[in-house]
Amino acid sequence: MEPKTTKLTGEEYLKKVDGKKHYVWDPNSLYGNKILVRVPTIGEFNSLGMERPISAVLVVFKLTNKPGEVIHNMVELPSETPARLALNEINKITEFAKNDSKRYHNNIGDVIEAHLVPKELY
Repeated sequence: MEPKTTKLTGEEYLKKVDGKKHYVWDPNSLYGNKILVRVPTIGEFNSLGMERPISAVLVVFKLTNKPGEVIHNMVELPSETPARLALNEINKITEFAKNDSKRYHNNIGDVIEAHLVPKELY
């Protein structure tokens, strides 16, 4: 998993999917759920459900030095990763994103949520 330049910024992605997603409590995780996961419910792959291709995960963090502010990190997934596998690995992905973010921001706090980014949006 590696961060990469995104076609959409985190803010643009959140605006694009606002009102068009639902929350799930990571029911398939092998590692126990730690965070809230947002799954968009629209798009050409919506009928595939948990097989919908997810190309990235946008992870949102609190900042320890600025209450009320957040930052994000986008983590690329292998091509055609189904949503069920992304959910299964969500805790590993968020831990990777948090550790990666600490390299350029020393005030990373808790993960607030993760957003599965469908293939057609990334």
